[in-house]
Amino acid sequence: MSKIERLLAGAILSAMLAIGMTMGAKAGGEVQGETDNLSTLTGDSVRGHKTWKKSKCAFCHGWAGDGRGHPRSPGVAPSLRKTQLEPENFKEIVRCGLIGTEMPYHDRMAYRDDRCYGMLADEFEPDTMPRKGKTMSDASLDNLVAYVYKNVVGKRAATFDDCEAYFKVGSRNCMGMKR
Repeated sequence: MSKIERLLAGAILSAMLAIGMTMGAKAGGEVQGETDNLSTLTGDSVRGHKTWKKSKCAFCHGWAGDGRGHPRSPGVAPSLRKTQLEPENFKEIVRCGLIGTEMPYHDRMAYRDDRCYGMLADEFEPDTMPRKGKTMSDASLDNLVAYVYKNVVGKRAATFDDCEAYFKVGSRNCMGMKR
């Protein structure tokens, strides 16, 4: 496979995965395709919440994972509450980033071997490779996936109480929310 064919294949895979991130909200805040089998998740969701904060996922995805990140974030991130991705696909995106988007990669070896979409760093045109995010161990990645799938994916819109639980009671971050 030529360099261009591999780059196109990676871009197409990234686009397909990104489409899966944003498919189908039902009325009432439920999400189609909610992951039913959470028992397959091996990580610790409490530690995953710490990884979420430490890796600054909320900067783009919002503290509630609803895609309402910081106004200065580099791009528009999808709502993880509405994702259609299975945990393994989500894990691959976190590990490898998304080609053609602002989603960074978090795997120390990403694009050094072909683990990420079958591509190597030298196959990218200038400024097209995903940027490097905070490196995560496999355990931290499993924990993050457990947190996202147990506490974010398929959940209703975040409330004032959710906000205070995330930050702290009386947090200024929650001032604009209705009680």
